[in-house]
Amino acid sequence: MQKMLSKVFRKQGPVFDITNWKREWIRACVACGEGKMKHGASSKWYEYEGLTVHDFRRSALSNITEAGVSVPDAMSISGHKTVSTFLRYNIVSKQRKRDTMRKVEDMAAAKRKSPRTKGI
Repeated sequence: MQKMLSKVFRKQGPVFDITNWKREWIRACVACGEGKMKHGASSKWYEYEGLTVHDFRRSALSNITEAGVSVPDAMSISGHKTVSTFLRYNIVSKQRKRDTMRKVEDMAAAKRKSPRTKGI
């Protein structure tokens, strides 16, 4: 995305002016088709809908946890201090939910097949 944004704005070096990064982010996303202003080009900067910086954080956390990284390790990478905030960002895909339920079903089927021992 950095290369694409650099081409859009024809800048050398960083794409965003860090003194007002949110407005720069919005301008860049609108220019490359990743967002739009709610009421047209004359909208105020806060009337934006589209890709946000936090979307990347969500994607990164989902990828980290799907790779099998533990929650404490993922939190140390992302900088989250509370589990509740971490869980808000960690979006679980439908496929991952299906895979998890399949594992539970397989485990239950294996338990039904194994002989039960008394006294345990």
